[in-house]
Amino acid sequence: MLTFAAPCGQITVVSWDQRLTLNVTPKADNTFAWRLFWDVWERLRRGMSANLRRKPCRSVLTYATIQAQEHWVSYGSSYIRDDAARGRFTYFFNDEQGNADVYCQVATHWMTLTLGLLYDEVERMFRRRGYELLTPRPDVAALARTPVKEPLFVAQKYVNQLVPWPESPSGWYMRADLSGPSEDRLTAEERAHAEAVFASRLCACDYCERLRAGSLGASPGAAS
Repeated sequence: MLTFAAPCGQITVVSWDQRLTLNVTPKADNTFAWRLFWDVWERLRRGMSANLRRKPCRSVLTYATIQAQEHWVSYGSSYIRDDAARGRFTYFFNDEQGNADVYCQVATHWMTLTLGLLYDEVERMFRRRGYELLTPRPDVAALARTPVKEPLFVAQKYVNQLVPWPESPSGWYMRADLSGPSEDRLTAEERAHAEAVFASRLCACDYCERLRAGSLGASPGAAS
């Protein structure tokens, strides 16, 4: 966590992980854990897809889906079943080459928000397979309004992060994945937007902006 000064006083901000762990009651027979792992992911993926409108954000989701297909499959069903036997289902997006750290954090951020919106449905999915979901329902309204350490904003066709950097005149630098834009390529309008986002520390991704505007439904992504 990080604390910074704001007009209303000291504000504590949070950071994001690159994995989302759903804790459940462990049980002896985890035969269907592998299928359940993928069923829950697919439901959350559809929920994310329904709430992401801008192309850069949808590109992040595409990358997350590729991660799911490559990394999780490579770990195999025995890894997922063993994890379930310990009482957890872990969705991780760590990029081994370090080229997509922003995207990896964004994926778990959106999964968490989608879980909050679809919690009852996901809870039923676990219960049908004999597990009780112990992870509490994320408070999506609060999450969308909570300052974050490195807020997201969309510019130059990428989802970027604004990272605190005291040595910079602006107090931040822009972190982008892969072949993303450099800060000096921002237009005047984009830079003004970045300054406003960094000052508020509120995430400016599609999901959070729509949550703050009250334009999301309670059960997104019934079909994809």
